[in-house]
Amino acid sequence: MTIPSLPLNQSALTAIETWFSGQGFLTRAAAAPYTLLTAAQLGDGNWAEGEPVPGATLDGGLLTQNQAGVLYNYILVVPEDRPVKAW
Repeated sequence: MTIPSLPLNQSALTAIETWFSGQGFLTRAAAAPYTLLTAAQLGDGNWAEGEPVPGATLDGGLLTQNQAGVLYNYILVVPEDRPVKAW
């Protein structure tokens, strides 16, 4: 995954959300089974509803430092209801 630079726009947030969901790290399910985001949910702008999947692991072990940083920022920054520029 190429990590987008700041500021993030809707396209960049959608790419991050899609990658995290595809890796099994992101869900909107409140309880198990923690399903992946649907095609309709990806890029719908409701990024604050995404939650990390409890106990999720990456094939081969842990997230890289960059992946962990992007997930951390995604979870902390996106839910702030800050406007996202759709360029």
